[in-house]
Amino acid sequence: MGPKKAKAKKKSTGGDKADEKVDNVDGPLPAEPALAMPSDEEWVTLDLKLLNWKFLDFKHRVRTTTHIFTIKNLLLEHHGRVADLIVCKGAFTEANELKDEMQTLKGYGIKGAPRGVDPPVMVPLFYDFKPIAYDEPLLLVGYLVLLVPRAGMISVLAATYDSTYLRFIGEEIIGPSHARVRTAK
Repeated sequence: MGPKKAKAKKKSTGGDKADEKVDNVDGPLPAEPALAMPSDEEWVTLDLKLLNWKFLDFKHRVRTTTHIFTIKNLLLEHHGRVADLIVCKGAFTEANELKDEMQTLKGYGIKGAPRGVDPPVMVPLFYDFKPIAYDEPLLLVGYLVLLVPRAGMISVLAATYDSTYLRFIGEEIIGPSHARVRTAK
């Protein structure tokens, strides 16, 4: 037998210390503070009012660090496709318009309160927009057709409409035997 070779030891690179467990802790863990630190977050409830149409008013609670573009996106989600969206603080005048979309509510001088304060801080915001004029053929159709399933059959309801009323034309019932029955008024 020849001489024994010595095994080389691996050098520690310092990254292995994360694998080591710490078994002893000097004393008990520190207790949490009895009083919570006051939060710098301020909250407001936006009273969003559509100009000249009170039925679409709604409220939404946000931080004062919320950007104006976020509020405009909220209004777009609420109403769908709109053009020329204008948002004003306090009253709907050009002087009160919130034009800079990158500015926050706090940047426009709106102050809030911590989240738990009752009653919440209410801030009225007025807005107006122009609805998109649709030129898509399906949206310009002057009649309406509804498919209504009823007890194994399908009813096809047809009606015409304009801006003032809806007039019923008739109903066609398609049964399981594909026999068609038409009723009209």
